[in-house]
Amino acid sequence: MKLYSLVKLLAKQKYFKTMNLDRSRYTIGSPDTGKHILYPLLNLHYKKNIVVIVSNQNIAQETYETIKYYTNKEVILCSENTNLNYEPNQLSNELASEKLKSIAEINKKSKSEKIIILSCQSAVQKTINKKELSNHTIDLSVNLDIDIIELIEKLIQTGYTSTNIVNNIGQFTKRGGVVDVFPINYGEALRIEFDANQIQSLRTFDITTQRTVKPINEISLYPAKEWIFSEDTIQANKKHLYKKLLNEMPEILGPSFSTSTILDHINNDFLLVIDEPAEIINQINENEVNTIHAMQQSNFLKKHKIKIASPNISLKEYNKITSQFKNQIYLDRWALEGKNKKRIPIHEQDIFFESMDEFVQKMLAKSFSNETTIIISQQAQRLAEIFHEHDYELKVRTTLESELSIEKINLIQGALNEGYLIETEKEIINVFTDKEIFGVKKVRRLSQKKLINIIETFKEGDFVVHEDYGIARYQGLVKRRVDNKNEEYIYLQFAENDKLYLPTINTKKITKYIASSSFAPKLSLLNSNRWIKIKKKAYNSIDVLANQLIYIYSSRKKVKGHKFSKDNEWQKNLESSFEYEETDDQKKAISDVKKDMESIVPMDRLICGDVGFGKTEVALRAAFKAIQDGFQVAILVPTTVLAEQHLRTFSQRLAAFPVTIESLSRLKKIQEVKDVIEKVKNNQIDILIGTHKMLSSDLDFNNLGLIIIDEEQKFGVIHKEKLKKFKLSVDCLTMSATPIPRTMYMGIGGIKDLSLIETAPLGRRGIQTFVSEYSEIQIERAITNELIRNGQIYFVHNKVNSIEQKKEELHKIIPKAKITVAHGQMPENHLSEVMNQFYNKEFDILLCTTIIESGIDNPNVNTIIVDDADNFGLSQLYQLRGRIGRGVNQGYAYLFHKKNKQLTADARKRLSTIFDANNLGAGFQIALKDLEIRGAGNILGATQSGHIAAIGLELYTQMLSEAISKKQKQEVENNVIFTQIKLDFEFNAFIPDNYIQRNEIKIDIYKKLNLCNNNEDLNHLSDEIKDRYGKPPVEMINLLTKQSIIINARHNKIEYIEVSNNTLIIRGLEKINHRNLAMRIKDKVILQGNKKIVFEFIYDNNKKLSKMKEIVTNFK
Repeated sequence: MKLYSLVKLLAKQKYFKTMNLDRSRYTIGSPDTGKHILYPLLNLHYKKNIVVIVSNQNIAQETYETIKYYTNKEVILCSENTNLNYEPNQLSNELASEKLKSIAEINKKSKSEKIIILSCQSAVQKTINKKELSNHTIDLSVNLDIDIIELIEKLIQTGYTSTNIVNNIGQFTKRGGVVDVFPINYGEALRIEFDANQIQSLRTFDITTQRTVKPINEISLYPAKEWIFSEDTIQANKKHLYKKLLNEMPEILGPSFSTSTILDHINNDFLLVIDEPAEIINQINENEVNTIHAMQQSNFLKKHKIKIASPNISLKEYNKITSQFKNQIYLDRWALEGKNKKRIPIHEQDIFFESMDEFVQKMLAKSFSNETTIIISQQAQRLAEIFHEHDYELKVRTTLESELSIEKINLIQGALNEGYLIETEKEIINVFTDKEIFGVKKVRRLSQKKLINIIETFKEGDFVVHEDYGIARYQGLVKRRVDNKNEEYIYLQFAENDKLYLPTINTKKITKYIASSSFAPKLSLLNSNRWIKIKKKAYNSIDVLANQLIYIYSSRKKVKGHKFSKDNEWQKNLESSFEYEETDDQKKAISDVKKDMESIVPMDRLICGDVGFGKTEVALRAAFKAIQDGFQVAILVPTTVLAEQHLRTFSQRLAAFPVTIESLSRLKKIQEVKDVIEKVKNNQIDILIGTHKMLSSDLDFNNLGLIIIDEEQKFGVIHKEKLKKFKLSVDCLTMSATPIPRTMYMGIGGIKDLSLIETAPLGRRGIQTFVSEYSEIQIERAITNELIRNGQIYFVHNKVNSIEQKKEELHKIIPKAKITVAHGQMPENHLSEVMNQFYNKEFDILLCTTIIESGIDNPNVNTIIVDDADNFGLSQLYQLRGRIGRGVNQGYAYLFHKKNKQLTADARKRLSTIFDANNLGAGFQIALKDLEIRGAGNILGATQSGHIAAIGLELYTQMLSEAISKKQKQEVENNVIFTQIKLDFEFNAFIPDNYIQRNEIKIDIYKKLNLCNNNEDLNHLSDEIKDRYGKPPVEMINLLTKQSIIINARHNKIEYIEVSNNTLIIRGLEKINHRNLAMRIKDKVILQGNKKIVFEFIYDNNKKLSKMKEIVTNFK
């Protein structure tokens, strides 16, 4: 969506052209709703860079999102750090990296002007100065002489983090002569390939595929951390700041060595625009008071008797820096005309919330007056239809044309936060958005790239399962010389210290052992038939389960349901109005659901996705699809709170369409329930959202077409039995945030309709999690941090009998915070009122029980504090933490346990697991064993848990998949050819340590190598290895050549190859056509038989393997 012409039109207005903007300071009066268009307007007038300072980060974010629709200039949003924790490990490196990224964007050369947006907190926070930034920038270019170890040391010194695979900013990894790094100041990851001590090539690469994108000639790498201390600084401050603390706590001590802020990186010839100067002064003063208080309360600073400088410059210093800008403009929402002051005639718009008829009538009335209307909506197509029903034709556009006055009503597909009214010399221009029309405020979010999916590897000491011998410990890779070949073997340790050295060619035989953390596996004995019995017992159970699953699947396929229509224009209109860009996983899930619904067979699909990954939108689109064919939709949820949230979400999203939505829960009075039941029976309600009350025998749908079940695992056995009566001929969509292991998904994908949503939305950050003893100081600091950025807080106290007492405690800790209470024993109407008040930001803190656990979505809540966290289960903690971090701000989770309490081993393990699982999608990406087994149990039934524990999840699903395939007559061919190879010459075929150091990466490559079934797969893997790890050494080339020989021997049906006494012996399974063979292979034939041939094979040892490959490839 582009609104540039509106800016150009306003720039021509007399009241703007007559402003004396060339003075050093000028004040413009404008309401908040009109400020976003002023910044591009000022840029157009001055034709120079602009820096805008606002009072908080939420306003900065909103301004950033909106400005981009009014200008094609580069817009930069600077981040801020509001975390006031001065304790070890409680400051966010990610936020510091974002600040450096902002500085990089400011300093980047650009052909057009820039508009920089920052909060006042960002403006006063100290950061690295220009000189230090320059000193610690790493300049790289092709043919540059630099030692690879020297580069690694520089990356570590400047804050880059070593990792196995680079998929995020600020990471690096070394693989032999190749270094991958994702610079702070570059939009793509970088691959640096060395030849000895010289850079041979610089290439960007895609983090999703890990493959090269394009070569570049040079690049400068900014540091990945703000505070880098030289040895001289450390030595000079050794006595009173401690050398160790300078290295370990740079975020706390760094500001003591700097007076620079991000404003020092901005040239003073930028036009400085300060939004509401009085508010900014108040905010700076308040922030500084909070900062000083946090430093005074820090146990860490008290313990070490450290006095540090504030992380912010003073208000006096801020005023000094801003005064150096040559031109300044103040924005004041209440400023009137006066000397060096001008009021822009921009006004707030009327609200037409949910009153479509009134809205259309007013728009038509305006079209006959001296007014032009611009309607910007994500449901523009639907609005065009509504105007058509009133005999007024509107064309939907994506750009506001320059001929603005020709059309009296302009309809644009797009999204703005809110509308406004502008008076020009000739007319009045009205801008209306979805906020005024439907009450929906626009939120923009892009999709996030899914990271590369690495095959599950294992670390030394991990339990693994050998298909034939049982459970063992993986003890690493060892090199052994066998039959003149130096190769690597996987060292497995069994019970009684028995050892097995498994050739890497057989990596498919072993899988990682995954089972419930409560089950400790026993190592198997090599010389025992116990493993065979365990495996047979599991197989018998799997066989029964496979029969059950196939019977259920085939029975359901025989039932005839309704074949829903293909998408129509209304469906497309609704989907185009989605305020986010769908992730690839979401698109796939939506496509799966539609395909099911458009089939004659009733849908029974499970959508499994991590918290906040977009399952509700999939359900909403399915519901709307069903409604358009005249069917009713029932949405079943586990809690009243979630029912109310879904009611609000569905009502807002479907406001433009003639859809009747109701809820049924304990909130309804007896007569209201009766009315809803009667309306459902008479087909007067399209979508009914409710709790278990919907399972009442009194409820009788007139024309039910779709059931949506949210969090099915939270319903009891009795409720599930009642659900079965609906599922026979009605489409059913189930949603769950409980992770399903990918191996399970692949294993039963053929007989269970599953869709996984694993990709996080772009802009979502991992939740920074803290675990500690209960601390009033930390609680006060956590709440203060959130209040500073105008956010809200969940405080979970899961004891109803003491929740009011806890409220009093919180009031004493932080008196200024507005606190409300919510729990399941409250009267439903009161609970609903409290939740709505909190959603509408009437309270700062929601003190509650686990009532918020299921599906609650409030983007303004980005801090959660959990009291007595050690008493919660892992899945509960994971779900609770998933309630925050859904907006653009960093989320913080504080998990407290009682002081001096001796935690159980299980409690420590749960808290450690949730502490470590900070990355997005951790329910899928990280091996949260308890959740995985629970997810498997939800699909397969609890009776299978014992067998999963006995043989491990991966082997279990592999056996289940094979059993299902066999019963469905899709059995994989068993006559796979095994080629015996016997060689009398020496060669090395393995991955050398100086090429790839990490064993887990080696095993990953060995697995991929053994999964190559044809030359195309092998060539693709070979290209990937060369791209990611550099030029392969002889040992690696031999390994690839050996695998090529095996693949081609299998393809050409060769069962035996031997090199002995300068001869090559090949024996095939079929009769050899010697005439055709002689045309392709020129080597001298010594002996030929029906299925056997012997070639003269006189070559140097270093050529024999490649020559074998040539002959075997041409052997047909």
